[in-house]
Amino acid sequence: MSSHKVGYKNPPVNTRFKAGQSGNPKGRPKGGKNFSTLIQEELNNKVNIQESGKARRITKREALIKRLSQKGLDGDLKAAQLIIQMVRDMEEKEEIRDAMRVQQHAGQEDMEILDRFLGACLPKAY
Repeated sequence: MSSHKVGYKNPPVNTRFKAGQSGNPKGRPKGGKNFSTLIQEELNNKVNIQESGKARRITKREALIKRLSQKGLDGDLKAAQLIIQMVRDMEEKEEIRDAMRVQQHAGQEDMEILDRFLGACLPKAY
């Protein structure tokens, strides 16, 4: 019989993970990439296109935007709606960023006022 205490947060010694052993051995392999990373890498790959009779090499991301915007101009309503929604989303994110900048700036001014007030009211340490 072991003298080791067994209970809440104290499992039996023989059932504990061994040193260096993972609790999830079949988990994501080291160096494995998540879905978002895979998409980003794929969209950053370059493709050859013909634009105004000239060959150019651009990212797949740029090519998708060019094709989508051209389809919208050619009368594809879904493509036009998607482009418009993307522009709105970007503008909304920019407004949020601007508001955060203003809020941070106002916070700095408030802290300076508070520091001056406290400096005037509190006795100086000797």
